[in-house]
Amino acid sequence: MPDGYYTLTAKVKKSNGFIALEMFAESNDNRLAYNISEENAAWKIINISRIPVKKGKAEIGFLATGSAGSFCYVDDITLLKEQ
Repeated sequence: MPDGYYTLTAKVKKSNGFIALEMFAESNDNRLAYNISEENAAWKIINISRIPVKKGKAEIGFLATGSAGSFCYVDDITLLKEQ
C-alpha cells in the first residue's frame, strides 16, 4: 500500500457489558484508537482519520474485553487513502 494518510471506517452495533472495546490502527510505531463506549442497537459508523502509513504496512483490528453475553457486530470495514 502506498505511504500516506488513511481513514479507517466501520459500522458497529453493540450491547452494554464491555469493560473496553476499541477499533485501532497501527503503522510504524504509531497507534491510533477509537473507543466504542455507548450501547447502540442500530448500526453506527465510526472512523479513525489521518492514520500515517509508512513503509507500506498497517495493522488494523478490534480489541474487546466484556462480560459473558455481551456482543459487538462489525461490518463494512474500509481503509482508504486520503486525498
